[in-house]
Amino acid sequence: MSEGAHQSERWLSHYEKAWKFRHNNIQKFIENDGLNSYQAIEKLERLEQLNQVVGFPFGMMFQKINFPVPPEQLLPTGAPALKPVQILERSVPASFYQGPVDLIMDWLSMNPVKAIVELGAGFGQNLVKMIYRYGPLQAQIYAGEYTQSGQDLAKFLFEKIPGFSAKVFHFDHKAPDISVVQESQDILIFSCHSIEQVTKIPDDYFERLTQGKERVHGLFFEPFGFQISSPSMTPGDVSKQHEAQAKEREWNLNFAQVLLKAQERGTIKIHCMFKNLMPGDAFNPTSFVYWTKS
Repeated sequence: MSEGAHQSERWLSHYEKAWKFRHNNIQKFIENDGLNSYQAIEKLERLEQLNQVVGFPFGMMFQKINFPVPPEQLLPTGAPALKPVQILERSVPASFYQGPVDLIMDWLSMNPVKAIVELGAGFGQNLVKMIYRYGPLQAQIYAGEYTQSGQDLAKFLFEKIPGFSAKVFHFDHKAPDISVVQESQDILIFSCHSIEQVTKIPDDYFERLTQGKERVHGLFFEPFGFQISSPSMTPGDVSKQHEAQAKEREWNLNFAQVLLKAQERGTIKIHCMFKNLMPGDAFNPTSFVYWTKS
């Protein structure tokens, strides 16, 4: 070793044990869960977002992180909505999750369902990412999309995934109907910036969406922040410009109103809602709501 060079034996010993621990877990993911190397690493990273690797005399193990935030600031995965990040010379709040797919997959790892339904699925890009990044989805998959071209491309992409099966169907947020979903309970419905382009959804949107279904979970990532108030922030330029842009483009203006009325009628229960949780296009940030129907 060169004169003056030094590395603490503490960290040399730590990482020798840490890589062995991760090796054992990744090997299990590949051999028991049928994941490839990339998917196994993604699963490990997902575990380590919510759990820390702790060393004990008998070895290492995952230990759930108890985030020091009030319950109302926790997402349905147990993660905090925001985390501090350091950039330049400042510490600023940022979304815990970089995008909807990561949150959805964490939620699914804790809440097995029989069916996964994406509304306004476009050309199936979110579902393809979920499969290639995280491995097989242990549920029947449905992709609802309004456009025929989106449906056609989704089918084309799904057909290229070995062993994958999904049902692509026509879906219109203005007349929500998921009767094509054969499962009657334990259903996850999610949407990502698809209600965005619908100026107004019907007042009975959630009644029609969940008709005949039980134990329905909704994870909706939509740009409705300017439609709600938040106790942790006062309306500012972002909400003002967001609202002006939505009106100019004839984008959605009533999602929050319909959502809250559905809860008042007892159709659904809202468990958490976060304004402007994730960045989006310019002045079109993503807000999030988790709702259920019993």
